[in-house]
Amino acid sequence: MDLFTRKDGTSIHYSTLGEGYPIVLIHTV
Repeated sequence: MDLFTRKDGTSIHYSTLGEGYPIVLIHTV
């Protein structure tokens, strides 16, 4: 999703991990 492309490498993490985890990463950052 475009929403996950706000941070650097966020889109990469989203593609690698899949779904659910990227949300946690964004909240962590």
